[in-house]
Amino acid sequence: MKKISRNELCPCGSGKKYKLCCAHKNLISAVNPHSIETGGATITTKLNLAIKHHQGGRIAEAEIIYQQILEEEPGHADALNLSGLIAHQQGNNDIAIHLITRAINAKPSDQHYYYNLGVVLQAHDRVKDAITCYRQALAIQPDYIEVYPNLGAALQAQNQPDEAIACYLQALSIRPNDAKSYSNLGLALQAKDRLEEAITCFKQALSIQPDYAEAYSNLGVALQAQGRLDETVACFRQALLIKPNYAKVYYNLGTVLPDQGWLNDAIACYRQALLIQPNYAQARFNLALILLQLEQFDEGWICYEARFDKNKPNRSTEIPDLPCPRWLGEDLHGKSIIIWPEQGMGDEIQSARFIPLLKKLGAEKVALVCKSPLKALFHSLPDADLVIAESEAAQLVGYDFWEFQMSLPMHFKTNLDTIPDRLPYLAADEIKRKYWSEQLPAVGLKVGLVWKGSETHPNDAKRSLPGLATLAPLWSVPEISFISLQKGQGEDEASHPPAGQPLIHLGSQIKDFSDSAAIVSQLDLVICVDTAIAHLTGALGKPCWVLLPSTGTDWRWLKARKDSPWYPGSMHLFRQTDKGNWDEVVAQLADMLVKFRHASSPFAHKLRY
Repeated sequence: MKKISRNELCPCGSGKKYKLCCAHKNLISAVNPHSIETGGATITTKLNLAIKHHQGGRIAEAEIIYQQILEEEPGHADALNLSGLIAHQQGNNDIAIHLITRAINAKPSDQHYYYNLGVVLQAHDRVKDAITCYRQALAIQPDYIEVYPNLGAALQAQNQPDEAIACYLQALSIRPNDAKSYSNLGLALQAKDRLEEAITCFKQALSIQPDYAEAYSNLGVALQAQGRLDETVACFRQALLIKPNYAKVYYNLGTVLPDQGWLNDAIACYRQALLIQPNYAQARFNLALILLQLEQFDEGWICYEARFDKNKPNRSTEIPDLPCPRWLGEDLHGKSIIIWPEQGMGDEIQSARFIPLLKKLGAEKVALVCKSPLKALFHSLPDADLVIAESEAAQLVGYDFWEFQMSLPMHFKTNLDTIPDRLPYLAADEIKRKYWSEQLPAVGLKVGLVWKGSETHPNDAKRSLPGLATLAPLWSVPEISFISLQKGQGEDEASHPPAGQPLIHLGSQIKDFSDSAAIVSQLDLVICVDTAIAHLTGALGKPCWVLLPSTGTDWRWLKARKDSPWYPGSMHLFRQTDKGNWDEVVAQLADMLVKFRHASSPFAHKLRY
């Protein structure tokens, strides 16, 4: 077995050097080699030597001696416990749980064993069982302060921040100047949006321990949530001065730099995080978003595959359970392939353009799976042999391959010159067009509006408008009928628009995207925020003006462009220049709308940007 150097990364996946891995130092030090109860002096001597090897990182030597002790005395509790810790350090958590459980059975009064088992269970995502162990350890020794941070973290993971706060406060009552407990308390308070109190706790931790890199990182995250970006950057940089190989802080710094316009610096941060921790999926995914935004597509598409990596938290893309392998670029001649949906409905509409390219590769049958509201719309795709909703996926048998929709750009090595940009590639249903035409004004310019996206979107606070009143200057342009396509968030406001902003609200009557397509196809223009309606309008080849925030802008709108190569001749992008300031953007919209209205009808309908 390989000896672990004290300067190597710890096998537990903590990202720390072995000599600095607090979890293992605490676990091993929980056994005092001079107070071991053993069956004889020989075993005591062996155990003391094994513990010294263990604490010194000489894992192979320690493991051999523990095994020798267990051969002599199979129920030796301390040898079982410490062998379990080695198994945990080596990533063998099932074995670790078995060994430490045997130690508890041999000596059920030892609080350290329950603590150690809790640590292993927590690392094995068995958080509820870990909480039970931590509580048992505290039942034996109520002032066992090392337990409280872990118990608090476990409770927080179970969405019990109040109980976590109580744990950290209890730890501070035992050890009032414990910097770690202050930092953990700050995290629990932040989880309850008590940011000011959290910031106070992080600062208190730093006053006790000025070289506490984790507290600087936590403080930076809290300040970032308050929009105090300069202070955030300063905190992250200070954390890196203390701990230069802190991958998480490089990642955190990468998340804040784009909001200050420093995209290349953010790229450097994500690359450094990946250099330190190559399996850092979230860093790789964020790197992809910037690379794609900067038109560095070759690497960007590859990094974008990290969106469904098992190491990425909060995945919006999950591997489907299908009876065929994923397509890795194999020859498709005479083959059948399932295209699987992911992320938002705008992503599905944008990527639907790649279906014909699969046919050009020789695919005999292409099945397009989609979210239910898109099913009727996608029936207008001529190269999709089968269109079904996710709920109908059980009928997908006998296929050769499957692939994600948003992985198709990578397979086709998509760049600015090769984007499938022929418009329109979707069409409205004629029967539905006739129905909706009766709900629309017969004369005059008809402009569709969507001012809010889904409130579950992570950047919704920045991309959505505060309300319909923000668009009030548009009503100064005469002879225009405004049509609300708003669904969900903002729908109530559309039903009762502000005074002086008359609106034909159709959104509440829309059942799916085929209804939306039938309406949009009969409008002269759609003005919207960055949401699925923008992609639908572009895919139908209709004029679309999209309002974009200054920060958190989606990668597909690229950097600083006023047009979109994904929807050429159809789309114009209006970007904020000041964070949160929509007034300037809407003023530009109003000026452009005047020109649009004054243009002759043929020109207006074929407006290019």
